Amino acid sequence: MSIASLMNSSILRAAEARKADSAANAAGGFAQQLADAGERLQGGFAKGTGQTQAAAPSRAEQEFMEYAALSPQEKLFRAALASLGISKEEYDAMTPQQKQALAEKIQIAMQQALDAKKVGDAA
Repeated sequence: MSIASLMNSSILRAAEARKADSAANAAGGFAQQLADAGERLQGGFAKGTGQTQAAAPSRAEQEFMEYAALSPQEKLFRAALASLGISKEEYDAMTPQQKQALAEKIQIAMQQALDAKKVGDAA
């Protein structure tokens, strides 16, 4: 073997060794970065970002959930009360006679609304 070919093969082996070391370091660096990210993620969960206990719903959320659970009839009834400026609590506080008078008033208003719609549809 000539000196030139020995030098070339030596240079090639050294380059291959550096390339292998660089790949191992890169793989090791990636593995370390992955492990560090996992630790940060676990630390975040421990600080409360991954808690399974839900926060208490806000008042608005509670009101919405209560409204969503109402039947269509109950929603219509509450809308009729609201159109007269009466809350559900005020209605609950009324006497049976007051409730009956209010029911009659709502019935008349609904009948008038239906009649007006029929006239509008016929025109």
